[in-house]
Amino acid sequence: TAKAVIEELKRNGVTVYTTRTDDTYVSLQDRSRMANKIEDLDLFVSIHHNAAGDHKVNRGEVIYSVKEKESQKLAECIGNKMKQIGDMEIKIYNRYNAKGLDYYSVLRNTNATSVIVEISFITSKEGVALVDTPEERRENGILVAHGIMDYFGIDYNEEKEDVEKPVK
Repeated sequence: TAKAVIEELKRNGVTVYTTRTDDTYVSLQDRSRMANKIEDLDLFVSIHHNAAGDHKVNRGEVIYSVKEKESQKLAECIGNKMKQIGDMEIKIYNRYNAKGLDYYSVLRNTNATSVIVEISFITSKEGVALVDTPEERRENGILVAHGIMDYFGIDYNEEKEDVEKPVK
């Protein structure tokens, strides 16, 4: 899913940095540190597939930072596109910790406008059915990329070639 996001953004001229390109584990603290070292970083988007003890839970989620309004705007842009993924609710929210800061480490510790994207709950049959093929994961990634592009006001076109230009 993340690879499809990267490909679609690059194809539409957006510069993309990644915390990893394979299945190697990178700690939450290291993800934030890596992001904070990039001076011109506009956004930090963390992409996942969720899980729950209740196997009936089927929704997508976009979690935004409590630090600033732009994070909520980004979450809404991505969430609006995610509604096309399948028959499920998209929950857009933030979460505070006991100190009134972001509950989630990557949101709390990353300086750039940041969100966490949970494509679906893969502990439900319905959630798995939305992401169980490479093509579905690719399509989901393209929708997330289009949400990011909507946030920036970038027109996306299926015919564009892969040209890299920084987004400021």
